[in-house]
Amino acid sequence: MTAGVAAWLTFTDAHRSPRAVAEAFLTANERHDWAASWELLCRSEQLRHESFAMWSDVQDLRVEIRSPALEGETVTVEDVRPNERSARPSYVIDLEHDLGSAVYFDTLLVVEEDGEYRACGQP
Repeated sequence: MTAGVAAWLTFTDAHRSPRAVAEAFLTANERHDWAASWELLCRSEQLRHESFAMWSDVQDLRVEIRSPALEGETVTVEDVRPNERSARPSYVIDLEHDLGSAVYFDTLLVVEEDGEYRACGQP
C-alpha cells in the first residue's frame, strides 16, 4: 500500500468519531506518517505551522530530540468527553503515556470543522 493510499484511508476512517480521530492521529504520529497526521490536524494548527513541509520538518526534529527518551512509549486514549469550554463542538481526549518506567497523562483537543473531526492540540 502506498503512503498516499494509507493516508487517505487514515483520513477517511478517522472522521467517524472524536475517538477515532484521536487514535488515527496518534497512530500516524507513532508511525512518523506526517502526511496522515497533517490531514488530521485542525485548520488553526495547520496555519500555525504554515505548510506541510514545515510541519514535517518540526515533527522530524521532535523525533530526533525525543526518541531516545521515549523509546517504547505507548499512548492510549483513556476517555473522550465534550469540551464544555467551547462554543463549537469539540471534545477533550484524555491520553495515557506509558514509558515503561513511568506513566503520565495528557489531553488532546478534537474539534469539528466542516462536518469532520480534527485533532487540534491542547484545550
